[in-house]
Amino acid sequence: MTSEQAQTTSDTITAFMAAEHARISGLWEQLVAAFNAEDFNRMHRLAGDLIAALKRHIHAEEQILFPAIEKRGAEEAARAMRLEHRQIEQVAHGLEKLLTVQELWTAIQAIEGEETDPGALLRSHERKEQDVLYPLADRLLGPDEARAVIGRMRTEVDKV
Repeated sequence: MTSEQAQTTSDTITAFMAAEHARISGLWEQLVAAFNAEDFNRMHRLAGDLIAALKRHIHAEEQILFPAIEKRGAEEAARAMRLEHRQIEQVAHGLEKLLTVQELWTAIQAIEGEETDPGALLRSHERKEQDVLYPLADRLLGPDEARAVIGRMRTEVDKV
């Protein structure tokens, strides 16, 4: 059995980050549901959780994953994702308005007129990472380095 065959899916960048994306998507869906239900206390909490999750995700990629794959020649892929991260940071900043609103009309006004639909941006970004970036990272890094990168993302990102 080769080392690649011995590698389990939990040891891959693709699988590890898929779980992270599922968590972020779940937070987004719950936030939308709380918004629609006019459950403002829950919406405040979920907006804060989502903003923090997005910041952690971006930090993990930009401080740990991207430098690892850039050393292997994937500078363009990392650069493209960094540009999208700046858009996601703008969306997260816009979501901060939802931390304090107390009525539906104010919540609608808080997000109305935003340039980017947060859900669409997150889904598009996730597809690019899941379909292209993470499989590329797994190939470039190999099983041992992928596990090391995952280990760093698990431990270092929580400090953000």
